[in-house]
Amino acid sequence: MTEKNDIIWLVPHNFLRYLPLHALKVEGCYLIERNPVCYTPSASVMKY
Repeated sequence: MTEKNDIIWLVPHNFLRYLPLHALKVEGCYLIERNPVCYTPSASVMKY
């Protein structure tokens, strides 16, 4: 598990792109409230 305020990079695949993964409940609050969330279309884009 990450620490509070760690950046979380999500690389959803197929139908997961349509789910609001940043709205997951983690430790009683939404993920987006606990950590900065970035979405990337593919892992190879992360180096840029």
